[in-house]
Amino acid sequence: MAILSILCLVLALFVHGLMAIYDFAYFRIPNLLVVILFVLFFFWAPLTMEWSEIGVNIIVFFVVLALSFTFFAFKWIGGGDAKYLAVGALWVGLHHIADYFLWVALSGGVFSVFYLICKDWVSSLSDRVWAGLQKCESSFPPLKFVWHMSGEGAQAGPQRAIAQKSIPYGVAIALGSWIILLGRIYQ
Repeated sequence: MAILSILCLVLALFVHGLMAIYDFAYFRIPNLLVVILFVLFFFWAPLTMEWSEIGVNIIVFFVVLALSFTFFAFKWIGGGDAKYLAVGALWVGLHHIADYFLWVALSGGVFSVFYLICKDWVSSLSDRVWAGLQKCESSFPPLKFVWHMSGEGAQAGPQRAIAQKSIPYGVAIALGSWIILLGRIYQ
């Protein structure tokens, strides 16, 4: 695998990590990170795929986007999760989509059980991560740019997401994506 394609995959893994951290802390996924993953795919794909396979991946993206926005309309998942799931599907394509959904579902199930068992500890950790991100964004204002194109922007003031008692599913999407993408690096 060419160095440039591995670099793209490593960057994608890094962005997935950021998305997991932001969703865990804020219960929101910044649109800018979704856009970065989308654009990064078009740098990586021509290095590793035939044009026909890229076209199939784009079709998979739109199908998953339509399905995930249907889930969002029924309030089964959040809007950020819907976009993130679709961009993750763009990267994995038709050949790995079943594995991707399986890993996301398994990761989500394990994380949900862990969250329910250790709710107080996870809530405390989420609050600490949130406070750390707030401090980083205050100390280094360009970090607030990550919220560009994300509606109301960064959350200021007291943490309000933990009170909702919802589960940040972006963490599970990131884990499922990591498993599939790491498999691509080691192919």
